[in-house]
Amino acid sequence: MLNPEYQEPSYVISRAGERRRIHDTARRLVDYGFYVFPVVYRGKVPACPSWPSQATRNRAAVKAWFGGSLHNIGVAMKSSRVVGIDIDRTGAFDEAEQEFPGIWTPTLTVITGKGRHLYYEAPDAEIGNGRGQLPAGIDVRGVVGDGGYLVGPGSRHVSGTLYEVEDWDVPLAPMPPVLAEVLTPAPRPAPAVRKSTGGGLAALVPLVAVVLEAVRRERNEKLHWAACRAVEEVHWGFYQAAEAYTALLAAALDVGLSEHEAARTISGVFRRSGVQV
Repeated sequence: MLNPEYQEPSYVISRAGERRRIHDTARRLVDYGFYVFPVVYRGKVPACPSWPSQATRNRAAVKAWFGGSLHNIGVAMKSSRVVGIDIDRTGAFDEAEQEFPGIWTPTLTVITGKGRHLYYEAPDAEIGNGRGQLPAGIDVRGVVGDGGYLVGPGSRHVSGTLYEVEDWDVPLAPMPPVLAEVLTPAPRPAPAVRKSTGGGLAALVPLVAVVLEAVRRERNEKLHWAACRAVEEVHWGFYQAAEAYTALLAAALDVGLSEHEAARTISGVFRRSGVQV
């Protein structure tokens, strides 16, 4: 029997009220110009397998998705023509500012379960999902390939924390030139001098090591991270995509991931970043 003095945490509310709040936020995001799609409630996994093509600003679709079942909100970067900056390590924001003065400007910002999301208008340069020269603890969701996505405001973190816009009156800003430069891959070297023909493969060693040293519950997460970094280095001409794919797949199999799961993770990262294997 429940203690009559027990009070539920503030974030535990009626499902109907939660659906209404999330639906209202999804509509507000659509009015703002974002393309949205459903994500598993209190999670980060898309609830529709073809989210890159299903993300929409259609109000009827938004009502069907968020007015009935309980879902988090996904914001699709490519169709929305925005780039999302996911900062989830304390100090990473300040470190980036110190290393690259002027990298951040006021823009639409969402407070998350572990940090913050910054949204910027996508620049002319094609920004992918790699973090470029940004410090660890900052990830980027860009517009190359299928593009990336972020769990949007109005969603509920697994901890119960709400993803909330810091200030709706701060508009979506153009990406600062400093940030665009940091995120833009360097031009690929000419084939005759590609590093992949020599010692460039040494750059793969740290990424493979990350996968091999991963504990069981973090294997796929570390593989995903290593694949994102590999995409950057493929763009920079350090080695060929096929070389990265083969090395990461072998490392994933070595730590016990199935070939199907590992191949799906690596291929998914490569495909969304516009990299052909």
